[in-house]
Parts: sequence; structure tokens; C-alpha cells
Amino acid sequence: EKKPTQPKEMVIDKQMKEDLLETNKEWFIQEQSDIDNYVIRHKWEMIKTGTGIRYAIYQKADTLNNSLAIPGQVAVVNFEVRLLENDSLCYESHDNSQWFLIEMDNVENGLHEAIQYLRVGDKAKIILPSYLAHGLTGDSDKIPPMASVLYDIELVEITTKDEMRKR
Repeated sequence: EKKPTQPKEMVIDKQMKEDLLETNKEWFIQEQSDIDNYVIRHKWEMIKTGTGIRYAIYQKADTLNNSLAIPGQVAVVNFEVRLLENDSLCYESHDNSQWFLIEMDNVENGLHEAIQYLRVGDKAKIILPSYLAHGLTGDSDKIPPMASVLYDIELVEITTKDEMRKR
């Protein structure tokens, strides 16, 4: 009678693990330093979140009665996306507002977090480190692997998924 076999675990030797951790740590520190230098060079005062996102609201909404965006709502935005390394333009909405479902749609993880710091009418600069943008793979079009990106974004509207379907 044959006994079922267990799948073999991938064996990674201790030295390889240590080398990978050290390389990633060095890369992470370098990326943070590059972002800090970018912010200093542009003389921006930005808030840094616990996850590493940096943002600055440079035009506040006309009214403070607007609530912050929350998960499950639809964020309607105008935006420009640039690479931090050379300021090259990757994408822009051309005032043709785009929308995404906060914490549910397939946009950069960092954008889901960052949009929740804004109120309708706010315009902000948002820097997403690579691990909160397109990560190790990039987007296979205009954003290369391991690239930090800068969003210049306006939160145009907060609505519901049902309201968006009616349009």
C-alpha cells in the first residue's frame, strides 16, 4: 500500500536568506533616502505615513464639511503620475476623471491608503514608494520595476458604486 507523500519544501540555505534580507534592507533604505532627497530638492513639506507614503495637500477643499473618503466608497479623481527618478510623465487623466472603489479595485495599494487623507475638492502631491506602487514588476507599460511614483491628484467626488453604475 502506497502512502501519500508530502510535497517537498523548497530549501533555502541560511546564507541565502541573510543575503536576500540584507539586499532588500539596503534597497529599502536607498529608496527612502531617494524619496527624502526628492522632497527636499522640491522644498515640499510633506506628511509621512507609517507605511512610507508622503503627501501634501496643496489646495484644500472650499468647505471643511466634506468628510474624508472611506473604504467601500468610489473615489472620482483627476491625476498625473510621474516617475520620481526622472519626473517623466507616465499617465494623466486629462481632466477626464477616473474612478476606483477604495480598497477594492485594482489600483496601487498606496493610492487606496492615500486617497483616504483627502476631502472632495482637495488637490495633493502623493509619493508612493515602489512597494506601495507597482512593486517588483512595474506595470509592464510605462512604470518600470521598483519605481517610486508621484501622483498629482484631485479628489473630484466621492460617491457609491450604485451611483456610478447609473451614469
